[in-house]
Amino acid sequence: MIRDIRDPEHPYSLEQLSVLSEESVTVDDKLGRILITFTPTIQHCSMATVIGLCLRVKLKHCFPPHYKVDIKVSPGSHADEESGNLVSPV
Repeated sequence: MIRDIRDPEHPYSLEQLSVLSEESVTVDDKLGRILITFTPTIQHCSMATVIGLCLRVKLKHCFPPHYKVDIKVSPGSHADEESGNLVSPV
C-alpha cells in the first residue's frame, strides 16, 4: 500500500531510497494498530514531517477508521527526530 509513495524531493519511491522497508512496517490486526518506522535519507532531511504525513494519509485511506497509526523516525536517524514522529493519541 505504501511502497510506491514517492519521496517529495526525488523521483524515487521511499522503498527505493531505503526510507521504508517491509521490516519497518508492523500491522497488528487484533489490536488495530499500525507502526511504521522510517529512516530519512539524511540527518537534516527537511521533508521528514511531510513523509510522515504522506504515510499517515495513505494508511488512513486504506485501513478502517478504528486502526491506530503510529509513524516514527528511526532512532538516531534524524537531527530533529521528534518532529517526524506522528503518534496517534491513545
